[in-house]
Amino acid sequence: MNNTAGLTARTLLTGFAAGDVSPVEAVTDTLERIDRWNPQLHAFLATSPDGALAAAREAEGRWARWRREGGAVPAGEQGWQRLPAWGAAVSVKDTIEQEGLPTTYGSLAFADNHQPDALVVTLLRAAGCALVGKTNTSEFALSTVTANRLGPPTRNPWHLARTAGGSSGGASAAAALGLGTFALGTDSAGSIRLPAAYCGVYGLKPTLGAVPIRQRWRASPVRSHLGPLARSVDDLLYAWRVLTGDTAPVEPLEEPLRLKLVAGDPDHRGVLDEAVDVLGRHTRLATEETRLGELPSASSRAGDWIYAGDHLSAAEQLIPHFWERHGDDLTGYARPIYDAGRRVPAWEYRSALDAFERYGRDTQRHFDDADVLLTSTTEAAPVVDDEADPADLGPRFPLLSVWNYTGNPALVVPLTPGPDGLPRAVQLVGALGADRTLLRLALTLARDGLVAEPAPEPVAEPAGRRA
Repeated sequence: MNNTAGLTARTLLTGFAAGDVSPVEAVTDTLERIDRWNPQLHAFLATSPDGALAAAREAEGRWARWRREGGAVPAGEQGWQRLPAWGAAVSVKDTIEQEGLPTTYGSLAFADNHQPDALVVTLLRAAGCALVGKTNTSEFALSTVTANRLGPPTRNPWHLARTAGGSSGGASAAAALGLGTFALGTDSAGSIRLPAAYCGVYGLKPTLGAVPIRQRWRASPVRSHLGPLARSVDDLLYAWRVLTGDTAPVEPLEEPLRLKLVAGDPDHRGVLDEAVDVLGRHTRLATEETRLGELPSASSRAGDWIYAGDHLSAAEQLIPHFWERHGDDLTGYARPIYDAGRRVPAWEYRSALDAFERYGRDTQRHFDDADVLLTSTTEAAPVVDDEADPADLGPRFPLLSVWNYTGNPALVVPLTPGPDGLPRAVQLVGALGADRTLLRLALTLARDGLVAEPAPEPVAEPAGRRA
């Protein structure tokens, strides 16, 4: 088979199983596609062709043995989910350590930083994934755009003058163009879901802890989630399996879910109403609309970001006297945070954590009479800005960042593009541990053709844009 890059996980795995598609061919096609588009997108900071192809060759041998031993695709529409996971190309955000490539955390200070695999990377290797490279990120995952001092900013495949978002912007751009079956990202305040909305892909922030987050770099561990960005629902389901070890197939819904709207920006109400129409045959409104309580403050008494000390201590763990040695190397958006990290008292940090924990417990009441909350996400992707203020993320996108404090699973689902030709999206939020409910709803919507098509080839101007 030719031109395998961008095939869904279902097509790849069933092709591998039948011997119609070669893992080596598929990974080679993905690497070639990365080489073709990365000079324009800047989605990848590094690639690993040798390691990825070695994993693909191993997968090819395992599939051949599987076929000789009588392996067959399990019956049923979702039977493909029971197939071995060997041979799919996957990328890893460069805030997650991967042995064999530098892990920069998006910072010049760590340009030559080499670490052993984070636990999640170990899981990807064990599942048989071919790791094709490290995707770009804002410095220390601190900005809503993916721009740092390591190179040019990451651009949006839908419109190259616009940002892919942040901090998982490299992952969102890679997912949108099918540069791998899925892209692994991180999310501490919307960093998977905002880029997913900008780039027209699925972005899942799982329930806190559903994907193991043990690694050397641990800034904001109580808010940080690992999760996938994916071009299709099938790719999302594949990612869920290899990241969590949950091997039970995800099936479409059989009964409608109770849906509750969350009040947000009035400018986004039209998108929500459209989403309700799309969701209508699979949900019923539990209430017309609800409002979330106001988040506790994330500022210290001195006005500094309460998590600044957490970030500085993560850097100090790897590079002693980090501020003195590298403060001048930081971007304009990261430098004030690391400076503030020297001042935030530990007791204020602990007090803030307690307040957020209480808030998270109280927020669960919204699921007493609803299975899923529906929220807006953001406006269309803005023109690239090299240094967006990370302090803007909470106030500008409160319906994204709030779920990092509560731990609930949240999934961005792409809708059809707007009149300007740019992606639009909504967010589905589930009760704690109800990740599969969100996946089942997404699968049902995709089965019925109610979600967006994948991104086009990168363009300078979207087709629907008016002068």
